[in-house]
Amino acid sequence: MTPSSPHHETVREKGPIRTCVGCGQKAAPGEMVRLAVGEEGFAPDLGGKFPGRGVWIHPRRECVDTACRRGGFSRALRREVRVDPRALRSAIRAAYEARIAGLLASARRIRALALGTDASLEALESGEASLVIFAQDAAGRRFDLERLAKKIDCDVLVHGDKAGLGTLLGRAEVGVVTITDARLAHAVAESVVRVAALSEVG
Repeated sequence: MTPSSPHHETVREKGPIRTCVGCGQKAAPGEMVRLAVGEEGFAPDLGGKFPGRGVWIHPRRECVDTACRRGGFSRALRREVRVDPRALRSAIRAAYEARIAGLLASARRIRALALGTDASLEALESGEASLVIFAQDAAGRRFDLERLAKKIDCDVLVHGDKAGLGTLLGRAEVGVVTITDARLAHAVAESVVRVAALSEVG
């Protein structure tokens, strides 16, 4: 895509553009994460509400590592900055994990959350499902759920393990959860994808 392309011009017209301190590419703020600059380093600012100076970066492992190892933060701030890439990725992942927990809680409050295989099957069969999330170690009737999700064009993602999902939802273990609110499903999916993009390879 070139700067003169119609798509590029449309993006510029719709809102501000930010530059990733890792790869150097420009994109809308929604495609990146803001890192607020503090005395003790950087704080992920997913809501864009922290005061003071900040830098922007794609929430991807390669962009974080490049920014840390090739001086992206130093160039942006015009001073020497040393950042541990693993620690920064962990901090950004934790921020997205917290967002996921909050979104799932919101879905539960408005009764837009189906927990477990039976409830998820019901949501899929009724056509109400917007997103299905499996734990990495989920088994059971996973194939049946995936088949139904594909049939109604419902997104399917994998996130965490059964114990981790259970902790988020106040249960010992949860192997699968389905969201029926489209807006919340989109927000959860975005965060889940970004956690995966920041995770260790292999």
